[in-house]
Amino acid sequence: MTEFILQPIVKVNSFQWISNFPSSSQVCKKSLELVFPTIIRSLEKEHVINKNKSGMLEVSILLTDNKRIRELNNHFLGKNKPTNVLAFPSDISNIPSETDLLVGDIILAWETIRNEARSEKKSLSSHVSHLLIHGFLHLLGYDHQSDKTAKDMENLEIVCLEILNIKSPYHE
Repeated sequence: MTEFILQPIVKVNSFQWISNFPSSSQVCKKSLELVFPTIIRSLEKEHVINKNKSGMLEVSILLTDNKRIRELNNHFLGKNKPTNVLAFPSDISNIPSETDLLVGDIILAWETIRNEARSEKKSLSSHVSHLLIHGFLHLLGYDHQSDKTAKDMENLEIVCLEILNIKSPYHE
């Protein structure tokens, strides 16, 4: 049986998050903690967390601004533009089965997320939660490179969002 405990670690390096969304760190932690059991149960063997492992799963979350996320997007992905979320998985394939795991880093950009939430008439909290779940699924090996993998990822996101009482962004 799989026994995991999630430890989200949130760092804020943009005053905009603190001044405009002071509960952002708590929203990030609570969102992931509430959906974590559902995500773990859904994992299949192609995902990076094997069901026979156990331990503490750490995820690092950076709440930053468009300038910093543009720099990271350009440096690591060759895209010189800001984006809403970036996810950088750790290589955990060779880690023993019972150990603490840093599954990776999720970076969220204030201005892009705020603007998207406004234009799509979503609450900031709901949009942040969705993007955080999306990034976390990337860390665990989900992707949207094909229609099938995109649908699998979207379906799990929808289930997770329902847990948080957030309307699906995919069926509007």
